[in-house]
Amino acid sequence: DAQVAPLGDDRSAPGRPVPKAMADELACVAAWLDKEASRIRVVHTDRGLASPYPALPAFTAAPTRRS
Repeated sequence: DAQVAPLGDDRSAPGRPVPKAMADELACVAAWLDKEASRIRVVHTDRGLASPYPALPAFTAAPTRRS
């Protein structure tokens, strides 16, 4: 079984790398949320859904180069 650090553990502090097992779990949850976003509704969160980091700038893909 994967070991997950408690919420108060320094390993989960903002700006610190996330342990691999936790990163895998977060990726799985994020993929599920993306797939089911139109069918789900957040009813409660303990700490909110806001990120402490500023929003990323919009991403526009560069045109494909042809050689």
